[in-house]
Amino acid sequence: MEPQGSERAERFRAAVQAFVADLVPPDCRGIGALDPIEREAFQEKTRAALAERGWVAPAWPREYGGAGLGPAELVVVIEELTAAGIPSGSDNDEFGITMLGNTMLRWSDPTQLRRFLPRIVSGEYVFAQGFSEPGAGSDLASLSLRAEPHGGQWVLNGQKLWSSGAHKANWTFVLARTNPDAPAHRAISMLLVPLDQPGIGIRPIP
Repeated sequence: MEPQGSERAERFRAAVQAFVADLVPPDCRGIGALDPIEREAFQEKTRAALAERGWVAPAWPREYGGAGLGPAELVVVIEELTAAGIPSGSDNDEFGITMLGNTMLRWSDPTQLRRFLPRIVSGEYVFAQGFSEPGAGSDLASLSLRAEPHGGQWVLNGQKLWSSGAHKANWTFVLARTNPDAPAHRAISMLLVPLDQPGIGIRPIP
């Protein structure tokens, strides 16, 4: 007996395969066979094509830039992109989509979702992660970055470390201490911070 929905999934598979055939040459050996410059160009090209179809975040609702795919179709997209050696997004999508976007879908209000999620999918907003600090790696109870309210805004003081992809990002989501008098595991908030503003510096680790 065929699983329910398999016929629809296989029709969808044909559409994904046609998309792949139009996107990459037949002799494409995948992203691992490319030098760094070719890799970046290939990744930008394929991500733009995926974002146009909502396939950068295929399970997200269409109203937020996704494709609204069900489980069977989602598996098809993953299988076909993997078989063709096509990355499902940019390096920063691990942060903007997998970590931040999925968390926002669970906890954020619709106004925030409408502002951020479509722009994350389109690539207008590129996020880096801001969790670890020089004195606090996985030990988030030791966070020292402070966020203090001031004139309707938050003022941040401190630094983050190991923020992979920060040099490619224009936003970051940071964990900051919003009440220094609270117990160590309390009063830690996540803030979405644009990086292109005075007072923020990004330095590589040689």
